[in-house]
Amino acid sequence: MTKKELNNIKDRIVKCLRSHRLNDTFKMLKSLAEPLNLWDLNENIRRVEESYLMMLKYSIDGIEDPNRENVYAGIVSSIYQILDVIIRETLKKEQAISIYFSTLRFKEMQRGVTISQMLTDYAEKCNQLSMFNLITEGENEKMNKQERVLANETLAIDIFDKIWVTYPLAIEDEVAISDALESQVYPVYFKQLLVSALFLGLLMFYDEARLKILLGAYRNREERVAVNALCAIVVSLIENQDRLSDKKLLNQINALRDIPQWHKDVKMVYMQLVKSCDTERVSRKMQDELLPEMMKLRPDLSKKIKNNIEIIDISSMDENPEWQEIIENSGIADKMRELTELQQDGSDVFMSTFAQLKSYPFFAKVANWFLPFYVEHSEVVSALGGNDSVVGELIASSPFMCNSDKYSFALTMKSIPESQRTMMMSQMNEQNVNIAELRNADIFASDKARENSANKYIQDIYRFFKLYRNKEDFEDPFKSIRDVPENTILSEEFSDVEFLSLVGEFYFKRKYYNDAFKIFDALSQKMPPSAQLFQKMGYAMQQQGKISDALTYYEQSELLNSDNVWTLRHIAYCHKLLGNITSALDYYKRVEDADFENLSVAMNIGHCYLLQERYEDALKYYYKVEFLDEKSTKAWRPIAWCSLLSKDFEQSEVYYNKIINNSPESIDYLNMGHLNLAMGNYKRAVEDYKKSITLDNNNMSNFIKAVNADTQYFEKMGIDTRILPFIIDAVQYSLTD
Repeated sequence: MTKKELNNIKDRIVKCLRSHRLNDTFKMLKSLAEPLNLWDLNENIRRVEESYLMMLKYSIDGIEDPNRENVYAGIVSSIYQILDVIIRETLKKEQAISIYFSTLRFKEMQRGVTISQMLTDYAEKCNQLSMFNLITEGENEKMNKQERVLANETLAIDIFDKIWVTYPLAIEDEVAISDALESQVYPVYFKQLLVSALFLGLLMFYDEARLKILLGAYRNREERVAVNALCAIVVSLIENQDRLSDKKLLNQINALRDIPQWHKDVKMVYMQLVKSCDTERVSRKMQDELLPEMMKLRPDLSKKIKNNIEIIDISSMDENPEWQEIIENSGIADKMRELTELQQDGSDVFMSTFAQLKSYPFFAKVANWFLPFYVEHSEVVSALGGNDSVVGELIASSPFMCNSDKYSFALTMKSIPESQRTMMMSQMNEQNVNIAELRNADIFASDKARENSANKYIQDIYRFFKLYRNKEDFEDPFKSIRDVPENTILSEEFSDVEFLSLVGEFYFKRKYYNDAFKIFDALSQKMPPSAQLFQKMGYAMQQQGKISDALTYYEQSELLNSDNVWTLRHIAYCHKLLGNITSALDYYKRVEDADFENLSVAMNIGHCYLLQERYEDALKYYYKVEFLDEKSTKAWRPIAWCSLLSKDFEQSEVYYNKIINNSPESIDYLNMGHLNLAMGNYKRAVEDYKKSITLDNNNMSNFIKAVNADTQYFEKMGIDTRILPFIIDAVQYSLTD
């Protein structure tokens, strides 16, 4: 049975559970479990079903049981766990090809090796290495130290893999991991790695023991461990909303709510997760807008550099006004400023840059995607060399790169020639790069430090699920992040107006209008009616093409603030799109009363009159636009067309000639052809039509469609439509001459 087939059955079982149809659920469980022929599993199903039948009997007999709800929740929880065991055992039995099951099968070959033993072994190795560092290093000692370091790194990855694929965690495993997270023997980066192993395993198969360890780790004295644990907790709770029924677990979460920092931290972490949803848009902006523009700019800058051969230091470019003007005029400066603002706001602007640098063998191991960067790591030492500690410290101190990007950057340094690397080192020394100042920057203030830690850890997680070479083996948790969890254990944290407003504004500002509307809709039920909120709900609907819905919300906004010009304009626009021209005209008139010289409003009033065939009224407004903005050409086309429809051919010709002499488009020659048809100038009409077709890539089919669409206006222009077939044939013959 394939993973896809299993998931389909799982979905059916979950649907039955949510519908409280446990009879069907047990039937499907037994059917799934039968091929496995596992006595313990079958016995577990039988025991849980008996508990349910007993509860069912008491309920039918009318026996009151105040604990019935908790018993039922426990039964459902047991069914979910049985389902996970069945899926896991089925895939393992059928030799599922995935990194998880390959690792699982390998670990099962190492019989008798427990998590507790591995952690004890790692602690001893850490102590030995610490003592070894105190010894004066000769050549032999250096070799011995390198071997010990590599052995430690290998064991750390083995422990990660062991915790990741062990399911469910036994009580002794739970105790050993919890103790390790509290112990001062283990390095902080190793504790963070333990958190990631728990998290990744929890995403594969729900395990309350893992969640309990993570909840305990939130109280860890090491801030980085606590923040990483909280990120894992929030994602896991969102992913497993149906699974939280254990009373001890719920009590543990409620106890954390007594910590003042908890509510603030949970919201902060969720906000960082929300920001991760914007990564693809930011990456596209880099790839599709900024980088192509910079490539276009290269010839101009190269020319300037050649013309100024005395310039040696490229950093002096920003002091040259002429070059700065090139950058400003190109529009790159604006895009750079926007990206800088996004970065300062916590957006991931480096994803596209480092995506190409994840092919190193280092990233073949799952654990290394979650490994905090430290300069003593053997890969870093090998990449940077023994004398590049300044570069290593700079990388480690960067508040802008996540850990996997730091490793990518360090590994890339290995491919840089020694001479260039030496030059980089000397430039850094000359510029007095102060690592201490970087470490003490504002971003490392208490709250900012927690936020930055969460931001960077989530970026590490995001990169793994998006860039890991076997990412198809994993369910991407970021697909379900956008919807703020409702009716879940975290509802209390996510339900206040201030937080929902923050999330809604984030989506709205970045044009995720469907997500923004959902948040605003939830907000509208939690706060007094707000004209501004209804405006945004209307706009979100409008941007999705749901014009009727948009109009409804705009009208609600108008009820609360009847004089808001922005609202009136959008109501008018929606009426116009819906074909309610009279209503649209009424609203545009109200806007005109408030903003008489607004050209856009005048133009739209003209369009409404045109649609009502009130050509004289329409022309008055088009002339108004032309009068108020003499340099603009935007009124020329509607004046020409309106004059044509009202049979003022002389005036229409004046304006079409203006258009033709300016920047004509295919449709302008088409309409000029209509004008000449109306005036009886058939030869000129044929020539105009030929030019229209030429500008439309010689697409004769488009031309015929356009003429047929315009025949509804020909009677108003006084054109005898019987001439059209001859005109079209004449055009076709002349094009082939």
